[in-house]
Amino acid sequence: MTFLSNAPNCTPDDTDEQALWADFKQGDNQAFMTIYTRYCQTLYAYAYQFRPEEAYLKDVIQELFLHLKKNRETLGEVKSIKAYLFSTIRRRLLKENKKERNLPFFSLSDHHKGFQITLSPEVLMIQEQTAQNRKNQLENALNKLTARQREAILHFYYEELSYEEVASVMGLRNVKSARKLIYRALDALKKEFSLLVKTVISLFLSSCLWLCKK
Repeated sequence: MTFLSNAPNCTPDDTDEQALWADFKQGDNQAFMTIYTRYCQTLYAYAYQFRPEEAYLKDVIQELFLHLKKNRETLGEVKSIKAYLFSTIRRRLLKENKKERNLPFFSLSDHHKGFQITLSPEVLMIQEQTAQNRKNQLENALNKLTARQREAILHFYYEELSYEEVASVMGLRNVKSARKLIYRALDALKKEFSLLVKTVISLFLSSCLWLCKK
C-alpha cells in the first residue's frame, strides 16, 4: 500500500459515509481504497500532533488500514468514518507511547505542546500590515488555549465533527462534556481577544483553521 502524499479534501455526508462503510465491510476493495485515499492524509496530520515522527506514523497508519481490511467483517457500524479513524488512531498512539515510555505524549493541559494553530493570511481582509498584526494576535490567543481545547476546536470547526463525534474521538464522558470544552475554549478566546473576535472569529473558525505541522 502506498502512502498518499496528496489526498483529496472531501466532506461527505452521513449517507455517503454509511454506504461507503457498508460496501467496505462487504469486501468492496474500491470502497476500501476510497476510504484510504480520502482520509490517510487527514489522519496523518492529526496523528502528527501526538507524535511528530513521519516514518513511524506512516507505518502506524498503514498498519491500521491493513488491520481494518483484514477484520472488516467483524467491524461495527459507524456514523462517521473520519471520527472512527481519529478515535482509533488516538487510542493506538496513546497506548503505544505509554508502553514505550510509561508517559503520555504530552499533558493535555499543557499550553505549549500539541495542536498548535496557524492562520491563513486571507482570513483578515484588511491592509497587509494590520492584517499580519491581527493574524499574529489571533494565533497567540488561540495557542494560549490548552492543547485539549485546541484539539476540540480543530475537530469541531475544521474537521466539522459533531459534538457527539468530538466526545467519541477525545474519549470524553458525553456530548455535554464536548460542548462544555468547546464553549470554554471560545469563552477564553473572547476574553483574550474580545475586539477582533467579534469581526473575524466566525469566518476564521468556519474555514481557516488547520494543523500546524513543523
